[in-house]
Amino acid sequence: MTIARWASRRYNRRSLPTAFMDRIGNPVKTKLAKKLKRDGEDIVCLLLALNTFEEISGEKPYRIILWVVIDPEAGQDEAREQRAIGVVSEWRKLLTQCQGIEVEDADLKTTSDITMLDLQNLVRWDVDYLSPDGAPIEN
Repeated sequence: MTIARWASRRYNRRSLPTAFMDRIGNPVKTKLAKKLKRDGEDIVCLLLALNTFEEISGEKPYRIILWVVIDPEAGQDEAREQRAIGVVSEWRKLLTQCQGIEVEDADLKTTSDITMLDLQNLVRWDVDYLSPDGAPIEN
């Protein structure tokens, strides 16, 4: 069942530009994945807005808005909310370090904050690609 869901998401979603993904180097990918593994148990999804979904050259930056989404119950628990805010902060910091990526905004949202219009303008960022080349992620 897990493989079927993964394959369905892989082929039924808008893909992010290769040039964008390439700008996130392996050290950053590893750190992003570690942070999600350590503190991301309440995260429902990551939503992303890009200034363009075209492949652009290295001189032009991808400008992004990142929303880390949690359930409302997690947002009402101080410790759980702070852990999720830590994910937002760390992801913002790490993505800002990537040459050719400008983080215009990164925010924590609950599922009840998000509208259908938001979902039309944002892309779910599946992070299954973040596992570093078969290497186990250590805590």
